[in-house]
Amino acid sequence: MYERESSRGARGQGGMLDIHSGQRALPAVGEVQQAVVGGCERVPPADHFLAAMVGRGNYSVLGNGLSLAAQRNDDGRVRIGLSFYNTAEDWFATSGIPFDDPAATRARLIDLLPGWDSRFTALIAACDDTVVPRSITTLPVGLTWPSTPGVTLLGDAAHLMPPVGEGANMALLDGALLALALAAHPDDFRAAVKEYEREMFERTSAAARMSADVQEILTSPDASQKMLAFFQPG
Repeated sequence: MYERESSRGARGQGGMLDIHSGQRALPAVGEVQQAVVGGCERVPPADHFLAAMVGRGNYSVLGNGLSLAAQRNDDGRVRIGLSFYNTAEDWFATSGIPFDDPAATRARLIDLLPGWDSRFTALIAACDDTVVPRSITTLPVGLTWPSTPGVTLLGDAAHLMPPVGEGANMALLDGALLALALAAHPDDFRAAVKEYEREMFERTSAAARMSADVQEILTSPDASQKMLAFFQPG
């Protein structure tokens, strides 16, 4: 959120959420997505088969209302995200996952994946004790508001969308473009904010629609086939 203060030295503040998927409604705001995710980190030895399997980028397992994502970070760590889609709002409480016991949590997560290849569940078993459950919410696609003197929103506060890669990009652009608008109208903050909001609404609505489309693919029973088709040229 950016809030103008009387001082020209006022600073913008904001935050990002590390989140992943499911669905419910948030009465006061509009549509919301909610689901379940675990995050964990590990640095596998260079000669370990998991290191070769994940490679230097992203590795995903998709389908039947579940997904596992592994991402190689720049320090060599592999970050794992495990998502259970279309879950009830109280899934954390009813899933039987003992989040206060990391070893038992890993075992329970693997139990919830019957039929998965052992190479995939090995990624979960290899995680360290940083296992974090996360709920996911999104704002309605195309959300706008009347411009209000002295205050505006940036990043997730303005356009929280499914965690498929666009939210952070949009947030960084928000900050840069708001700064440019303020610099272009140093004596008229209200005009600067209106200019920023007009552009931001159009840009982030398109990104949110695309993110929602990708999220719909991820939650489908045949997610792997649909995702493969999504990346085909033409």
